[in-house]
Amino acid sequence: MASANTQIVSDSPSSSSKSTHQFTYEVFLSFRGEDTRYGFTDHLYGAFISHGIRTFRDDEELERGGVIASDILSAIEESKIFVIIFSEDYATSRWCLDELVRIFECTATEERLILPVFYHVDPSEVREQSGSYEKAFVDHEKEADEEKKEKIQKWRIALRKAANLAGYDLQKYGYETRLIKEIVDVILRELNSKLLLHVSKNIVGMNFHLEELKSLIKIESNDVRMIGIYGLGGIGKTTIAKVVYNNISGQFESRIFLENVRERSKDHSSLLQLQKELLNGVVKGKYQKISNIHEGVNVLRNRFLSKRVLLILDDVDKSEQLQFLVGEHGWFGPRSRIIITSRDQHLLEEYEVDASYEVKVLDYEESMQLFCLHAFKQNILRKDYVDLSNDVVNYVNGLPLALEILGSFLFNKSKLEWESTLQKLKRKPNMNVQNVLKISFDGLDEIEKEIFLDVACFFKGWNEIDVTRLLDHAKIVIRVLSDKCLITLSQNIIWMHDLVQEMGREIVRQNHPKEPGKWSRLWDPDDICLVLRRKMGTEAIEGIFLDMSKSREISFTTEAFRRMERLRLFKVYWSHGFVNYMGKEYQKLLLPEDFEIPSHDLRYLHWEGYSLKSLPSNFHGENLIELNLKHSNIEQLWEGKKYLEELKMLTLSESQQLNEIPHFSNMPNLEQLNIELCEKLDKVDSSIGILKKLTLLNLRGCQKISSLPSTIQNLVSLKRLYLHSTAIDELPSSIHHLTQLQTLSIRGCKNLRSLPSSICRLKSLEELDLYGCSNLETFPEIMENMEWLMELNLSGTHVKELPPSIEYLNHLTHLELRCCQNLRSLPSSIWRLKSLEELDLFGCSNLETFPEIMEDMECLIELNLSGTCIKELPLSIGYLNHLTSLGLQCCQNLRSLPSSICRLKSLEYLNLYYCSNLEIFPEIKENMECLIKLDLSGTRIKELPSSIEYLNHLTSMRLVGCENLRSLPSSICRLKFLEKLDLYGCSHLETFPEIMEDMECLKKLDLSGTSIKELPSSIGCLNHLTSFRLSHCTNLRSLPSSIGRLKSLAELSLSGRPNRVTEDMENLRNPGLSKIEQLFPSRNNIHHIPSAISQLCNLECLDISHCKMLEEIPDLPSSLREIDAHGCTGLGTLSSPSSLLWSSLLKWFKKVETSFEWGRINLGSNGIPRWVLHQEVGSQIRIELPMNCYHDDHFLGFGFFCLYEPVVDLNLSLKFDEDLDEKAYAYKGASWCECHDINSGESDEVWVVYCPKIAIRDKLQSNQYKHLHASFDACIIDCSKNIKSCGIHLVYSQDYQQNHISSDFLGTQDDEDNHMPMLNFPKNSADNRSTAKGIKRSHDDGVHDQAEEPYHKRLRESNTQDDEDNHMPMLNFPKNSADNRSTAKGIKRSHDDGVHDQAEEPYHKRLRESNTYLNF
Repeated sequence: MASANTQIVSDSPSSSSKSTHQFTYEVFLSFRGEDTRYGFTDHLYGAFISHGIRTFRDDEELERGGVIASDILSAIEESKIFVIIFSEDYATSRWCLDELVRIFECTATEERLILPVFYHVDPSEVREQSGSYEKAFVDHEKEADEEKKEKIQKWRIALRKAANLAGYDLQKYGYETRLIKEIVDVILRELNSKLLLHVSKNIVGMNFHLEELKSLIKIESNDVRMIGIYGLGGIGKTTIAKVVYNNISGQFESRIFLENVRERSKDHSSLLQLQKELLNGVVKGKYQKISNIHEGVNVLRNRFLSKRVLLILDDVDKSEQLQFLVGEHGWFGPRSRIIITSRDQHLLEEYEVDASYEVKVLDYEESMQLFCLHAFKQNILRKDYVDLSNDVVNYVNGLPLALEILGSFLFNKSKLEWESTLQKLKRKPNMNVQNVLKISFDGLDEIEKEIFLDVACFFKGWNEIDVTRLLDHAKIVIRVLSDKCLITLSQNIIWMHDLVQEMGREIVRQNHPKEPGKWSRLWDPDDICLVLRRKMGTEAIEGIFLDMSKSREISFTTEAFRRMERLRLFKVYWSHGFVNYMGKEYQKLLLPEDFEIPSHDLRYLHWEGYSLKSLPSNFHGENLIELNLKHSNIEQLWEGKKYLEELKMLTLSESQQLNEIPHFSNMPNLEQLNIELCEKLDKVDSSIGILKKLTLLNLRGCQKISSLPSTIQNLVSLKRLYLHSTAIDELPSSIHHLTQLQTLSIRGCKNLRSLPSSICRLKSLEELDLYGCSNLETFPEIMENMEWLMELNLSGTHVKELPPSIEYLNHLTHLELRCCQNLRSLPSSIWRLKSLEELDLFGCSNLETFPEIMEDMECLIELNLSGTCIKELPLSIGYLNHLTSLGLQCCQNLRSLPSSICRLKSLEYLNLYYCSNLEIFPEIKENMECLIKLDLSGTRIKELPSSIEYLNHLTSMRLVGCENLRSLPSSICRLKFLEKLDLYGCSHLETFPEIMEDMECLKKLDLSGTSIKELPSSIGCLNHLTSFRLSHCTNLRSLPSSIGRLKSLAELSLSGRPNRVTEDMENLRNPGLSKIEQLFPSRNNIHHIPSAISQLCNLECLDISHCKMLEEIPDLPSSLREIDAHGCTGLGTLSSPSSLLWSSLLKWFKKVETSFEWGRINLGSNGIPRWVLHQEVGSQIRIELPMNCYHDDHFLGFGFFCLYEPVVDLNLSLKFDEDLDEKAYAYKGASWCECHDINSGESDEVWVVYCPKIAIRDKLQSNQYKHLHASFDACIIDCSKNIKSCGIHLVYSQDYQQNHISSDFLGTQDDEDNHMPMLNFPKNSADNRSTAKGIKRSHDDGVHDQAEEPYHKRLRESNTQDDEDNHMPMLNFPKNSADNRSTAKGIKRSHDDGVHDQAEEPYHKRLRESNTYLNF
């Protein structure tokens, strides 16, 4: 056989570069005519021609009478591949030898392929010129002169070179046909590999698509495979298909890429032309003529059948195209691959392709990269276009076509042009993109188009079931739209790409772009207001969805609706709920008493906050399917009698005035009735029994309903019954007639004392929720199998015991008995619940024993015994061999663990937090491979067993507050997967073991509060450590120099090391620590922060709180986002804008990077400073924005102040004008500090958020907004009363302030207003500082309070809030007095998780008594 290493020969130094030479011939045949012309050479030539390979053979290609030598040499130069047939007499021909020399001369300057064929000649004879070749050269050398001798030497060299190439020896193939086939295959692969389709160089994310498709194509498989690629128009299907073609086409005999099939196959004649293209791709110009498509089918099948073909059909949209172009698998030879791209998934399924691949939108990073390649001609985002680029990428939502079109359009344009384009796109989408997307729409029939438009205008994000209920034919049409990739279905929710939605809405607008009254559907509040205000409505209008959250003032009149006779869908709603940005209920839209709305065709009426007491008397509802009047003023639906035969859903929830529901005989087909939280409704009419189709009855929160009518037994279709928090004291015994009931929720029914025994006959019941039925003392005996019941919740009841018959719930998966404080024991039969997955006994404080496990519970994966009085676990606990989570936290009577616990091979989480009498952890005698989290915090353990190493997959170990722990075993370093080791508060731990092995996974190490005197130098081996906490390690003499090897370190806490911290911080000069993002040198007696801090180019958070001797803030890195400086009494004051501290802060504000979004400041307890001009009592404030403030170079941003009682976390949200569609900017912050506990209830605090103007650039730059609203909210319900007042101030640069602030104003800043700052500047608005900016657990001595005026004396009246010309400095922070905040900014360590941080109070405060957190 031939060597696999067929060579491309080139002696050129630049042989690696691809040739661009356009060759006349693809193959040049060199042969000795007398030997092979009419045999082997002729057969080989014929094979080349039949495969469409352009081949030169001297006796066919030369014109008669031509000069043979010169024509042959010219043909050699114009050939790409050379096949040299060495036969017995080849060397006797001077022409052949001259050809050979010329061939090698051509390869010296350009890459060409030489294929030697040894025809009845051994390669060694050619190489060594022996045998017949020797004899030939003897003849050549006779009477040779010097010139001929030189030529003979060239012949010899050429023969030697040729024989050394990988070639084809006939003797190894046996049959000439086999050899010919091999040569043809090699040449086709070489030719195909060089003929690639053009693909733009600006493509991203292609490697992923290519690998996914290769796994479906299965190139190594011998069978014929057909692969479909489908997706939205413009998603990149064609590009992906081209890349696949270029990648694999070289492996096929024939390969054809048939592009744009949809456009090129409108009729049979165009299909015939495509068939001819296919045939030409197979036989290369010599094919049988075909006269019609039916004849073409037979010809194609015959030609394809013997070949390995790669065929790609691009953009197929009809099955007819597939029928006539690719037929079926049997058309093609083995190992052929057919790839079809389409927008229609169903078409591919119908054709029964072997696999389908959906092309999805690009993710954000890929989208930005592709956009930058077109908008900036580079893949890097320009800093000055960050926000604008984000706006474009977010608008496009990952559609490659749109990214390319918009990027190219915006290339080399100014920012103003970008902004203008974006504004235009919000109203008028790009038509080049829309035209591509609209192709799929044009292929729909009329009914499909109408439903598509309904979805685009109204139903994106809706449940498919709800849409199919409202629209005729919707069920099948939704499937069609999904198949054509116009929508997607995810968990039955209908989603649509934003640009497809825009395309649909543009279709609605296109015929009357400036006359919304003539559109079929209205969704934009501005358009709706215009139509109603000017009474422009026409009969064209079929649907109106009005979002009152986005609507300005509007009035409804009968006249405005009079001409809308075809109205079928009408919705008035609040997208952000029925509470406005000020925390108050929206004013209901007031209607005139005689208001009427066309209702003959109305199918859907949803009107939140409907203000009339009933629907109009002339209301027609014969076609109404869904009626929703939640939050309404309705007292009764209508006066008189109405018949709503089509009504399926009725929602009147939270209608506080509702006292009567019409007789249910008027709505016999009702399927869902929701009247939750209708507090005046005191009964359910007995006529409800006629609702044979009712599946949902929701009475939650109807506090006056004390009983259900007996006719409820007739609700034979009822599946869900919600009775939460009603006054029901018993269920009717006839409840067992509800044979379809799946969910019964009686949660919080405190009057309920017992359950009827008939409840056990609810054979379809899957969920029974009795949570909080605090007077329920017994659960009935289960006399029959309840084979479908999977969830039973008895939490918070007074149940004393479970009946032994609990075992009959043999399909129960979840049993919750949390805080059943009367429960003293469990029946042994509980272990016969073979399907039980979760058993939760949390807070059953009188449960003392846990029964022996007598049977295998192979499904039980979670067992929570936390807060019980259990003294020991049975040895049989080891039988729970599928248990993954065992909770024993706060089991204070537990003294030991059985050794069998180590047999829990599936256990992943073991929580022994605050088992305060547990002294020993058992030896681990077997590998516990699955255990990943172990929490021993607050136990009395003195040491860990050396066998701890057998927990070889442990990722988190917490030993917080283990005061008896004195040492760690060296084997702890063999925990290869350990990511977090928390030893905080282990006050007797004096040594840390040498790290003898690589702990490559360890990322977080907390040694705070230990008595460690020195760290081993091997600490530098923890080269993946990101967080290292050494707070309050007062015995630690110094940090080893090896700490500089912690190149991944992002957080370093040195809090509370008053005599060592300066030396510690000198280590920051080590380049290896340059990745530090959070640094905490708080609670130390430093005078200056070392200048080394400026070298931390990634630093984001600096905590210097309670460094009382600190005198200045140094030059800060521009990456910094947060400073906590409260309690730093030596820093001076911010009593005037010329103070040193204020100058330092302004310098920092000016240098922060453009990505800076928010700053946070805490001013302690002295109230909002008087220089804050705009102040209001309460939690909301509104100011008028200065004109062109964004373009004012002196203007820096806004300061938002809030005076509050520091017992809650705060949120801040901003809105502009009446733009209530969203909380455009929201920030969570003002988190817990230790000072709050020390000074609880004694003083208020001021929280300040600094917002640079760049953070709200999109709102300010347009100048379209006149007012700014700010609202502060408490994170805990009912704690908003703790917010006393708030304020807004505009911040200007120092020079501007000094030139514009009058001496009179400065003179009012008396010495009593000296507030010390606590400056926290998070990275972005989502940062809630829950990720611990330091470990501050000690209570330092307090600082002296200073006098401050009561806040109410400094509040200005609202009519003085508009003095916009007085641009006073915002961040003047006079002296902070009582704020002794610790530096623990929210490392709130979770008791149950073992990984998430929780507020790092002193450990004795965090190891709480069980009754402090087990409250029910």
